[in-house]
Amino acid sequence: MIPFQGPPRKIPYTPSENKRYEVSEDQFSRRRIKFLRDLHHSLEKEFRIPISFSIFGSLVKGKILTPETAEYADIDLYIDLDSETLELRTKDIAVKKTIERRVKEEIIKNADYLGYARDLKGSIHMVILDDGSIPEAIKYIRKDFPWGESGSAMEIEVASFFTLSIGSVIKKYRNKFLLSLAQQTDQDEAEKVWKFIKDCVEKIERKDKIPEKIAHQFPKTLQDALKFYGVKITS
Repeated sequence: MIPFQGPPRKIPYTPSENKRYEVSEDQFSRRRIKFLRDLHHSLEKEFRIPISFSIFGSLVKGKILTPETAEYADIDLYIDLDSETLELRTKDIAVKKTIERRVKEEIIKNADYLGYARDLKGSIHMVILDDGSIPEAIKYIRKDFPWGESGSAMEIEVASFFTLSIGSVIKKYRNKFLLSLAQQTDQDEAEKVWKFIKDCVEKIERKDKIPEKIAHQFPKTLQDALKFYGVKITS
């Protein structure tokens, strides 16, 4: 009997050098993006609350999937709920668990269509967002991991606010946070915070290797970020 070897190792790939976000034209990648859009629409309609999917990982960096590589290529996803639409904390937790379970169940149920191994659910995380979510994540890293050092799990969470997303929740709280930075009295500190966010994003999305052609898609300063994310400062 041949011993079980576990899933095959992930095949290395080169992220797109043409776009910050690019979905490959292969059938599995296109099916997965359509599936996520349809699922997002279905969940919002069912639960009647705003939901965002923050998508990161190889699916949005141009990795070409084949029947062999698709099987163990994860769907990396943050599911974000808007705290302002949820009434009681106990209800928040119940809704959070229900939606998270539903997403995982739907992935498994559609595994053949998605070209996905049935025992995988991907890297799926749930977050309930409010005005403090981004600054609290940054504060945690600054406290436990001095500037420039790594706090990988929280770095992913910080980067998830500034990545490709489906739905309005992420945009709402990201823009409110960026606006608060722009209006902060100490602009040197505000720029320091943005630089830290930028470093998290570049590390998580591209392992700090940004192709020159798309460098402008990774805002370097707070003013660049305000422009890139379409945040307008009103007097």
